[in-house]
Amino acid sequence: MAKHRSPNYPAIGLSEAVQRIGRLFEKEKKTVVQPIVAATDLGYKGLNGPSRTVLSALKKYGLLDELKTGVRVSDLAVALLHPANDEQRLGALRDAALRPELFRELQQNYSQGSDAAIAAILIQRGFSPQAATQVIEGFRDTMSIAQLGASGYNPPTGEGEPEAMAATTGLEARATDAISVTDPARGAVRPRLYSWALSKDVSARLEITGDPLTKEQAERLRQYVDLTVSALAAEGE
Repeated sequence: MAKHRSPNYPAIGLSEAVQRIGRLFEKEKKTVVQPIVAATDLGYKGLNGPSRTVLSALKKYGLLDELKTGVRVSDLAVALLHPANDEQRLGALRDAALRPELFRELQQNYSQGSDAAIAAILIQRGFSPQAATQVIEGFRDTMSIAQLGASGYNPPTGEGEPEAMAATTGLEARATDAISVTDPARGAVRPRLYSWALSKDVSARLEITGDPLTKEQAERLRQYVDLTVSALAAEGE
């Protein structure tokens, strides 16, 4: 019987990944460089086990793009390092946190479990006890910096609902232009705010900044919505 192949996972938490990609951005900005140059920029003597592990983790978080000609700091990393506002940074952190397949699955299905429970699941999948411990440490760190608690998505507090949203009684989407802001790394960013009235007393809203969504980004957004719905359903139960 073939041994179950465990999903890949980043060997470092998102906190360290952000520090690493920030260092690379300071040295190279968005220049395409060879992996050995990126490793050297990060403080390693060259491409070896530790440097390859870190570069792999940065790719898994979506912070480092791998191209045919080399690697470069991704647009997601730039949005995280130089956000227009705190909301954009938090959104970028959450995007990066849920890029790794294993972390996304743990957040959706097992985040309310204890470390021992998660370790048992990982070991059943073929992880060694040491690797399981490393996964859990990275997972907890990543969920913490991205403010993704046990219940999934933690909405910001202290914000009032827009009057247009409160007055909406149907399920149609409403889109309004938010105030334009400037991101020094990407130029002008014009957020788009979509709102839905789900019932008389419940509303939802979605803000999108940057360029128009690609098909891949739209699919990722759908996955995040599904994740949030699952978490809210679990709370209700």
